[in-house]
Amino acid sequence: MGGTEEEKKKEEPTKKVPYFSLYRYASGKDKLLIAVAWLCAVISGVADPAMIIFFGKSVNDFATAGKFVACENDKDALLAEFLESDESLDIGLSQPMGENILYFVILGCVVWVTGFVQTSCLMLSSENQINRLRAAYFSAIAS
Repeated sequence: MGGTEEEKKKEEPTKKVPYFSLYRYASGKDKLLIAVAWLCAVISGVADPAMIIFFGKSVNDFATAGKFVACENDKDALLAEFLESDESLDIGLSQPMGENILYFVILGCVVWVTGFVQTSCLMLSSENQINRLRAAYFSAIAS
């Protein structure tokens, strides 16, 4: 069952390239940019669980504020319900919700900045590496 040379070549396994050999055209500056991008990606990724925690606190504040409105502010609650006044009841919700909104804004700003830095660093690094790769390719063709 001797096959032709083409069949034998097809059966040979392909050579696996080590992961870090992909960065052989990266300079020290490029590796630093990749490390900074990796750190920003980690910070940006931590924001998702943090956002879930802040959202849980917001839901708890809503539930706590509305739990005993009729008991604590019986007169105000009855007046608001039956007389349909335009006055809002002070149920102690604005202060904790203000804190939660501040946390959401800070978290959003952190995610935006780290995402921008991450993308910028990876783009700069990849542009530098591809320019070196093109130069090596053209010098190999020219010689």
